[in-house]
Amino acid sequence: MGASSPDRMEAEEFSPGSLVWVSAGALPPKASVAGIPWLMAKITSKAGDEDATVEIEVESQDSLKDIFAFDLVPVSAASTFLVPIADLRARTCDDNAVEDLVSLALLHEASCLETLGLRYLVDDIYTYSGQILIAINPFKPLKHLYGPTMMTR
Repeated sequence: MGASSPDRMEAEEFSPGSLVWVSAGALPPKASVAGIPWLMAKITSKAGDEDATVEIEVESQDSLKDIFAFDLVPVSAASTFLVPIADLRARTCDDNAVEDLVSLALLHEASCLETLGLRYLVDDIYTYSGQILIAINPFKPLKHLYGPTMMTR
C-alpha cells in the first residue's frame, strides 16, 4: 500500500454529513455575511474521489450573531455551494468555551474565534493559549475582576 498524498488524506477527512467551518471568501458574495470570517456549514456530498471540492450547505448563523456583531441576513434559497476542501476546517457540535485554547478538540482559526467570542459574551476576557494569555478588551467595567472586592483581596 503506497503512501497517500497530504491532499488525499485531507480530502478523506471530510465526508458527507461532516460539520465544517467554511471560509467566507470561498462563497459567492450573496452567501457571505459581512463581519464573519468563517461560516458554519455541513458537507452534503463530495464532488468526486479525485476532486478537491465538496458540496456544502450553509447553516443558520444565529449562534454567531452575538459573537460577531452583524445583522442576520438569511442565506439565499440555494444554500448549497461547491467549495474547495482547502477552504474548510472541521467543526464539532460542542460549543464549550474552554479556558485554554490548547484544550480544544480542533485547534484552528475558526474554533479559536468562536471560543474567544463565547468567553467574551460571559465577561471571561482572559483565555490561555498554552502559556500565552490572551486578553480581550471588554469596553466596560468588570466589577467581578476589578471591583472593590477584588482590590481588597
